[in-house]
Amino acid sequence: MISDDDQLIEVAFDDKTYGLNLNHVQRNLDGELLVSEVVNTFKTQLPEIVDRYFDRRVLSSPEFGGQRWTKTSEIAKFLKRETTAKFVAANTTQKAIEVAAKRRDELEHQEIKVFLVPEKAGAGLSTGMRSAKAVDYAVTPSELLEMMQEALERPTTVAMKSEIESARFTLIPHISSRQQVWLKNDIEPGDDHDDNDEG
Repeated sequence: MISDDDQLIEVAFDDKTYGLNLNHVQRNLDGELLVSEVVNTFKTQLPEIVDRYFDRRVLSSPEFGGQRWTKTSEIAKFLKRETTAKFVAANTTQKAIEVAAKRRDELEHQEIKVFLVPEKAGAGLSTGMRSAKAVDYAVTPSELLEMMQEALERPTTVAMKSEIESARFTLIPHISSRQQVWLKNDIEPGDDHDDNDEG
């Protein structure tokens, strides 16, 4: 939106209004505005959309690039494009953060832990193994070590292999003197989980 006196530009985007007051910017006889002063106005009035690539975008823009003077309508186009780009980038970043957090939460629930008592008290000891299905049963220590070895032999990531090997090294002193240990993850039998997830 451009004010009737051609002094104020406002763009509403994502429940926020971005505005530029151009009343101090030098104009020529045709009413066009001096580009260098317009760019400085962006930097002082809208620092939230000015990043280290801003000057590069100004130079390559059809509204300002290589020109000395520009029209208010061209400034409005540039402002709208900048605010849209900022919103899309922020949205993309936020979505990536949410996806990563959800995946971390899923992996945490999928991790199979070892408990030394049938009541499965406490946080449990890590095995580095995961299952997308509910796990809750007892095994002997040798059966557990065999499971871990099988998990290491299956195709998996280097990080996961390393996690299992590290957990095995840590577990052996805890489980070696026991008849049985109990395995459990945090997935309840009724939970909806994608059966295609890697276990």
